[in-house]
Amino acid sequence: MDLSRREFLAGMAATCAFCGCSSVPPLPPPKYALGEDGTVEIPPECRAAGGQARVGLGGGEQALVWRDDAGLHAAGAACTHRGGEIVYDAEQRDLHCPTHGARFRTDGTCKDAELALRPLTIYDVEVAGDRMRISR
Repeated sequence: MDLSRREFLAGMAATCAFCGCSSVPPLPPPKYALGEDGTVEIPPECRAAGGQARVGLGGGEQALVWRDDAGLHAAGAACTHRGGEIVYDAEQRDLHCPTHGARFRTDGTCKDAELALRPLTIYDVEVAGDRMRISR
């Protein structure tokens, strides 16, 4: 059976859509992780407004920690759309997934329901000296 180029490409696109060829790779390992006492030193990246870092929470779970004028905040580091890495956009004052463009408010709610149907998990951040505790 001979396929035209158009038929071949259409078949490949359908196969990739069905099999998930457009999947996103898993998040890279975090640079920081909670210690046995459930705390971690505040990352140097998070000492000034606009700074951000990923922190391992255990069990493969990661949080994005960012600082704005109000202090430190944390949300799930994986986008609820397809698992891409979430970043804090200090200019827009929101959370963004550069992989597919999903945007979230800093309370975790979706800004664009077409790209992400579920909100991000939001964590409480408690600061004591130069350490922080991240919890639900």
